[in-house]
Amino acid sequence: MESAFARLATDAKYISLAAEGRSLFAEGVDDMLYQSVYDGSDEDGATAQYVSVVQAVCATGNYERAMVSGVEIAQKAEAATGRPTTFLANVTGNYGGVGWLAGYENLAAFEQAQRKLNSDAAFVKFLDANTGCYAPDPSVTQSLLFARVG
Repeated sequence: MESAFARLATDAKYISLAAEGRSLFAEGVDDMLYQSVYDGSDEDGATAQYVSVVQAVCATGNYERAMVSGVEIAQKAEAATGRPTTFLANVTGNYGGVGWLAGYENLAAFEQAQRKLNSDAAFVKFLDANTGCYAPDPSVTQSLLFARVG
């Protein structure tokens, strides 16, 4: 982490973009740091134009269960959609925060994967069986879609 932070602190392009971004937002740059728990199946994400992210926070007293089921959720999502799915744990941000990431070359691929995932009865049943692993607060459990710009 130290070398990564040192590189960012001396990267003129990063510093310039961070400064430019300040004019676009009410607050400053908010970088998050994650640790990969499960890297997903072996695929190069360089062609991904969109990344879906599901964020949650481990429920109090359920950290171990949430981390184990988090890996299983990623694996089952891969099986259902055919898309590599990474499972991450927050290093900064919400304590106990976790996330699942999957990349897509276009919106049609994203929509197709979502249909497959939501109609996979075994996947939905697995999620229901793991009720209580993650905090039920809707303000911390979110589904996001990011688009590559530029």
